[in-house]
Amino acid sequence: MSEVVFHVNAADKRAHACRLLRKAHLQGARVLVMARGAQEADALDAALWTLAGHEFIPHAKLTDAPALRAHSPILIGHDWPASIPNPQETVLLNLSEAFLPGFEQFARVIEVVSQDLPDRERARDRWKQYRGVGVEPVHHDLAAG
Repeated sequence: MSEVVFHVNAADKRAHACRLLRKAHLQGARVLVMARGAQEADALDAALWTLAGHEFIPHAKLTDAPALRAHSPILIGHDWPASIPNPQETVLLNLSEAFLPGFEQFARVIEVVSQDLPDRERARDRWKQYRGVGVEPVHHDLAAG
């Protein structure tokens, strides 16, 4: 069964996602990121290029060439694929507003939730959907330290 963790009260979702992706990369994890639309996927892609001047966090977008995707431990998309492009992904990072069916193919799911009220309300709905399929999510409050 997948472990689902909600990181709530993110002051900046993109910055928090970049930190999570850096940590995942350093630990050797493979990650599929689902962004909230093409514009947000592009912004996350750009942020990963400029995260730190001396570091490179290898990543690709789901729309990139298959050879590039195959060699990238981090894949960024915004349309939930009919089939997971690289089934060896171990982590699903959900920055979108949607509950992602098929999440159970991943060992771990991380939902990042901002301090924005509408985003929090959509996250509550996803929390209920996880519980509805028998998963008890874990709550990690970023504001608590």
